[in-house]
Amino acid sequence: MRAAFQISDPSAAAARESSLLARARAGEDSAFCDLITPCMHRLRSLVRPMTRDLAEAEDIVQEAVLRAWRHLDRFREGRFTTWFFRIGINQAISGVRRRARLQRLLTDLARPSDEAVADPLIADEDHRRLRIAVSALPERSRGVLELRYRQGLEVKEIAARLGTTPNAISLLLFKARRRLRASIA
Repeated sequence: MRAAFQISDPSAAAARESSLLARARAGEDSAFCDLITPCMHRLRSLVRPMTRDLAEAEDIVQEAVLRAWRHLDRFREGRFTTWFFRIGINQAISGVRRRARLQRLLTDLARPSDEAVADPLIADEDHRRLRIAVSALPERSRGVLELRYRQGLEVKEIAARLGTTPNAISLLLFKARRRLRASIA
């Protein structure tokens, strides 16, 4: 499958891409797979530095594949790979923005209540949504978030306090932040 786009003649590669695209639009799943498979690894390589997380980069690639499949009829002209990469990069940028927003919210939540936040209207709504999302987390996740963001403990300190490994705490924090990102997105 990978060799499909390693054709040295650009016009032959474009013709193959057009043929696969037409068959994919006609509902042929295997043509879409042949079209998308060579692009997936390259997209993962493009978005991984943006996400700084292999699992998140893989999620972005999968979401880009689904969006490309769902919106194949919207692709008009140009290279399919360019369009597909744009979908994935946009997903990564959105993820980075969500992560930064979550980090700001968690930082704000950890502040003493007498510290003012820059935009009170936005902050009130964001904090309300964050508090609801945090309250929906499992008790252990809430506790680890409390220790990390309100008390400012490092992962190793939390692990020692709870009698577990730093890796287990990092995983709990990762899952809790992911659930919070999904809840407040």
